[in-house]
Amino acid sequence: RQIQDFAERVLPEAIEGVQEDETRILSDRPIALMHGVVPEVRGYESREAEMRGLKEWIYRCLNENIQPGEIAIFARSENALKPVETMLRDEVSRERGIQARRLKRDTPPVPHEINYGTAHNAKGLEFRAVAVVQVTAGHFPNYAAIKDVVDTAERKATEDQERQLLYTVCTRARERLYISWSPTTGRSTFLPNR
Repeated sequence: RQIQDFAERVLPEAIEGVQEDETRILSDRPIALMHGVVPEVRGYESREAEMRGLKEWIYRCLNENIQPGEIAIFARSENALKPVETMLRDEVSRERGIQARRLKRDTPPVPHEINYGTAHNAKGLEFRAVAVVQVTAGHFPNYAAIKDVVDTAERKATEDQERQLLYTVCTRARERLYISWSPTTGRSTFLPNR
């Protein structure tokens, strides 16, 4: 229920272009079948520190008997995912002997590898533990998606789509949700203030 509560606070009261019933269905959808812990929301002074924090979170999950295939890490863009991929390959694999698998639309998760991918690859999947990294103002909403949009209504619709994407990624977690950012462009305005 804690994950559901957090995810609901990502969405505004009403999203432009979404009927009231659809918004209610989105926010009333039960996510966690089990009681999860309160989502962790962490800000770091650098991307390196953010990756160290992510690695510590992964190790905590593993130490609490969450299997590698029950862990997924998501980022909004390919660029934001690169340090995750490097950390998983160079540190987690070397230190723990656990491989990681890049999620793609046609590649299902496997039980013995940590999963990672862009936010768009999260749709339709569910994991015991989910981390979302680089939840900054430049990634949620994605600067590239909104930078050239001058029409106010179109910009609002694009921002709403970005907000729904963050909501979707957060709702992939059944028991543990970890959100992090580093100060590249500041914390995303989509994140609830506690």
